[in-house]
Amino acid sequence: MWRKLAVTVAATVMLSTTTTPTTAAAQGVDIYIGRGDDQGYRDRRGCNPHRALRLASDYYGLRRATIDRMTSRSISIIGRSEAGKRKRIILANDRSCERIG
Repeated sequence: MWRKLAVTVAATVMLSTTTTPTTAAAQGVDIYIGRGDDQGYRDRRGCNPHRALRLASDYYGLRRATIDRMTSRSISIIGRSEAGKRKRIILANDRSCERIG
């Protein structure tokens, strides 16, 4: 009986001393590998034409949006408004793709 009790106490002590420092040490460490964003690779040089078309259709309400003209400074997109009229928007050709016209 004493032997079983001694083995149980010894096992409990061993398990509690080996697992406690491991979990305590791992709680304060965060390691991130990579760039840290969930959107994947972005073209850092300017506004991506696919992104410009998505912005035109999703945020500015253009239907059947197509790229009319693309320069080093701007991207001109034409399409149809919700009322069916022709509409043109101009986005800046930089990382932000801001609407400039």
